[in-house]
Amino acid sequence: RIDVDCIDTFGHKTSVPLTLQNRDRISKPEFYPRTHVVLVGIDRYQEESSEKNHTGWQPLRQAIKDVEALRDLFVQQKLSDPNDITLLINEQATRSRVLKILDYLMNEDNVGANDRVVIFFAGHTYVGNFDDPSTAHLIPYDGKYQPDGKPIPSDVRGSWISRNDLMASIQ
Repeated sequence: RIDVDCIDTFGHKTSVPLTLQNRDRISKPEFYPRTHVVLVGIDRYQEESSEKNHTGWQPLRQAIKDVEALRDLFVQQKLSDPNDITLLINEQATRSRVLKILDYLMNEDNVGANDRVVIFFAGHTYVGNFDDPSTAHLIPYDGKYQPDGKPIPSDVRGSWISRNDLMASIQ
């Protein structure tokens, strides 16, 4: 059994169990006609550190492997139709593209009222204050770099995807 923690648009948290059957098949809840999946994995960033230049995002090693493994799980276990899975890797995962896909998924002409939408992000994040969720940000491929401990200018923060951006897209 795998428990997946979910947070709705009102901030309510719930846990959804996925039950392993015969150790090789995850059960699909029958009350979801379709499952739309957005998987974002960023190992390399537009503004990236190098051995000579340490003024950028550190490259990651596992983000793409993680989203590819999740995609394979959704397909192999028949939890989602492959056509309902969007995979954004590295330069595909720009701020505008991620938000555009979320806007598309929130349109009732594209997603049914009882459909499930799964969003997974593997990459750099920023949280200004752990006691204030509104300070949380996802860093897209084209997100500008800001060194730790320095004030964050509005143009840098505006290149990231804030929790408020996400909430506006999914409401």
